[in-house]
Amino acid sequence: MERNHGRPDLLPRRSIGLVISAGSLAALLLGATQAAAAPCESLTALTLPDTEITLAQQVPAGSFTAPTGAVITNLPAFCRLVGVATPTSDSEINFEVWLPTSTWNGRYRQVGSTAFGGYIRYTGVTATSLSQSLRSGYATAATDDGHVDPTTLNVSWALGHPQKVIDYGYRALKETTDAAKALITAYYGRGPDRSYFDGCSDGGREALIEAQRYPEDFDGILLGDPDISATDNAVAQAWQEQALTLNPAAFLPPSKLPALAKAVLKQCAAREGLATDPFVNDPRDCHFDPAVIRCAGADSDSCLTTAQVEAVRKIYSGPLDPRTGRSLFPGIEPGAEDTAATDGTGGWASNLDTPPGKGNYALSYGIWAYMVADDPNFDIFTVKVPQGFDIAADAPVAGQTLASVLNAIDPDLHRFQRRGGKIIHYHGCADPGIPPRTSISYYESVIAAQGHEERGDDDDGQALEKTQDFYRLFMVPGMVHCNGGPGPNSFGNAQSPPPPVKDAEHDAMLALIQWVEQGIPPDRIIATHYVNHDSTQGIDMQRPLCPYPGVARYTGTGDTTNAANFVCVGDEPDRLATQGHPDQ
Repeated sequence: MERNHGRPDLLPRRSIGLVISAGSLAALLLGATQAAAAPCESLTALTLPDTEITLAQQVPAGSFTAPTGAVITNLPAFCRLVGVATPTSDSEINFEVWLPTSTWNGRYRQVGSTAFGGYIRYTGVTATSLSQSLRSGYATAATDDGHVDPTTLNVSWALGHPQKVIDYGYRALKETTDAAKALITAYYGRGPDRSYFDGCSDGGREALIEAQRYPEDFDGILLGDPDISATDNAVAQAWQEQALTLNPAAFLPPSKLPALAKAVLKQCAAREGLATDPFVNDPRDCHFDPAVIRCAGADSDSCLTTAQVEAVRKIYSGPLDPRTGRSLFPGIEPGAEDTAATDGTGGWASNLDTPPGKGNYALSYGIWAYMVADDPNFDIFTVKVPQGFDIAADAPVAGQTLASVLNAIDPDLHRFQRRGGKIIHYHGCADPGIPPRTSISYYESVIAAQGHEERGDDDDGQALEKTQDFYRLFMVPGMVHCNGGPGPNSFGNAQSPPPPVKDAEHDAMLALIQWVEQGIPPDRIIATHYVNHDSTQGIDMQRPLCPYPGVARYTGTGDTTNAANFVCVGDEPDRLATQGHPDQ
């Protein structure tokens, strides 16, 4: 058994029988299916295991004021159901289920959370919200993941509450799914024809948790920029912050990011033959060394000092074992340094900031202080009880304590695959928060698992084909975390405004539905970048996203802002993989 450092209550509970037996749930759903549809207001009387429906409210079409105070407009009439699940004495999992009164498309769509959760996603800039799902005709649900925190970054709720950590890790998802499906069945007199999960960031992690732990729950899963290995990412985020702050001379002010970003584009966009693009298409081919802008004379915003060069190298490399040089986790890719200049999304400046309370520091500190060390005074820069925080020595500690609860790294998706489930997975290549290569690494682990399962080997060709029969990964050039950035970033993902055309070629959710319900897999998805991120100002550019390991290649003729002038091809070997540092 895996060591748990005195926290046996954090061991995973893979069987839902600990909350509600499969037989009991089946009987409940069958009984509701055989019954007539129930009025909305009567659903507070529905009996669910360890769950109370506290409000059943018929909301007329038009505007609705959410508990957060947000006024949401242009909604169809719906039945709003508010519930709380208490599977343990220390659990309080809040959720809401919204059921369209007359516009239901027969589908259920559960929306994922973000960061550390803490609130119901009523609306916002993302498409993964209750209001957006309702407008599109879905019966929909969302949960606060078992705690209340509107900021999503304050993790003090976890201190001394291991059951709440389990709720956040995976149990709140299952409680919400089971309750929502029972309520759907009771209200409409039948269950959903198909069920979908849609989430990005932590919601992407939740999506993979669903496929791995609960493969019977969803027919299709759309996920983006997932925090697949949250414990390892907490180590990587600490590494990034330490790179910038342990040596005061290494700190990189935002005023230097434009020069760094310009140098990256000068080298990497040009070598791709697309020098006019304000982003890097494939960062894996961008072997950029920040020493090319090392200060030759006086320090200025146009150059980096020697200490800053080393800090940037560390951010690109990701955490390394100082004794062996072995990579512990991927780094941030070149091309994400300063997206503020092209899209207002900040790039590194929005993530790599100093404490307290924001960006990568808050995410790493939240896991280390409140979930691992049980000590709000824990400092990822200087202290670990009793000696000092050391990346290589302490990295395994978070994994031993929390991996089985938080991480979604299991590559065995055969149960989900065998029942016909489909997954569309995307990740922004310029994501400054969750390294894009983590998605590639996980996808490749699924391919390897397919090979071992089917033939006892890892025949890449056949294993890839079997994987792509149910699971496709799309890397998105120039997109930051979940949405935004200088690249094409609107394709039915967690993005507002939506794509210009609502069809399966431009909208990833519609592509997923077509795959699940008609058996047509997505061979490409057209992504859009709007002028000033505003659909009313017109389309700035479009580019096809290709199923990994495929990439979009320019045909050599025509406008590079037109997706028609690109084709999906197999990735070519990188001839510059051994390029060294120019000053070595």
